[in-house]
Amino acid sequence: MVEQIKKRIPHKSIKIGYLLHNMLQAVSMEYFNGIYQAAYDNNINLIIEGIGGHLKNRNEHHYDINFSMLNILDRSFFDGIIVWGSALNSIFFDNNDALLNFLEKFKSIPIVNIGLKLFNNPTVMTDNIEGIKKVLKHLIEDHGYKNIAFLKGPENHISDIQRYDTYLKTLEQYGLPINKKLISPPCLYIIDQIHSSSNYFIEKIKNKELIPGKNIDVIVASNDHFAIELLNQLKNAGIKVPDDIAVTGFDDINESQLIEPNLTTINSNLFQIGYKAMEILIDWINNREINKSEIYMPSELIVRRSCGCNEQSLIKEKKIDSSYIINNEKSFKNFINSTFRELINEKLNNLNQKQLKESNTNLIYKLFDNFISDITRVSDNQFISW
Repeated sequence: MVEQIKKRIPHKSIKIGYLLHNMLQAVSMEYFNGIYQAAYDNNINLIIEGIGGHLKNRNEHHYDINFSMLNILDRSFFDGIIVWGSALNSIFFDNNDALLNFLEKFKSIPIVNIGLKLFNNPTVMTDNIEGIKKVLKHLIEDHGYKNIAFLKGPENHISDIQRYDTYLKTLEQYGLPINKKLISPPCLYIIDQIHSSSNYFIEKIKNKELIPGKNIDVIVASNDHFAIELLNQLKNAGIKVPDDIAVTGFDDINESQLIEPNLTTINSNLFQIGYKAMEILIDWINNREINKSEIYMPSELIVRRSCGCNEQSLIKEKKIDSSYIINNEKSFKNFINSTFRELINEKLNNLNQKQLKESNTNLIYKLFDNFISDITRVSDNQFISW
């Protein structure tokens, strides 16, 4: 079988393996899309290997693991491997010997990690810390929320650990209280556990331990999967988002745009992480100079309606003045949506009676010119991206 596989692949072509977990899960698929596109653009043979296996015990983290393709093919078959490090770390939780044994098999070929640094291999990952900081900055400074809850992820998943730790440190920096009732128990990526952790807040609200608007304003979920389940649970309990409680996520998976209300979240640039990992591996295989330290891909705050922003007032009670910054397409649209009517009304009130007698066409042109002038004023020396 190995010989048959080898015959189908040109001898001189680069052959790269990608070790992933849960191909159909949205985050994994985004990583794969970037890796696949980079392989396609560079004419690379890509071999996908899913981490097979099952939980030994539903209440434990330990897996029986099987790597079918990697066990069939000898190691020299691959020119390099891309490994989803955080998934691998989660699966080998509390079993470092097994993880070391696995990596030992591939020490003779280049390995690039995504999601988590494993030993001294080059690693491309999401900037979890800056991402959560951006979410909290928006919630605290733009919305004025003070009672901020957190829906935790797995205790053994590095991204979730970083996001939770950053949540605690950021609240401390803003001088906001850390209320243990506002922090859910840790949650594995298993649907019944996600449901249970989401329901933690529902039960607290039903029992009047948490009262929206009084001692809970917003729930920051460690990722979009948790946030979407939370939104559904809140909806089923008759709790309105964002009127009663705001919700945010992390990763910007496709479902976050389809849920009602659509989810304020962080774009982790997962596609770009996968693409960059493949580029580094190709350079390494071709003996080009590479960066072997951690590479953090910039994260982007995606403001939607679940945090309390809407078409009439994108940022609650925030007035636009000459210090308002427009630096990308989203902030430009936000400016238009939140201030258009206010600016037009202001200009109408300032027009004298003679101007009001002019034709509607001339009046519209006059208002438009004034409006453009205002945009120029508030965005002086700033960049507007269309």
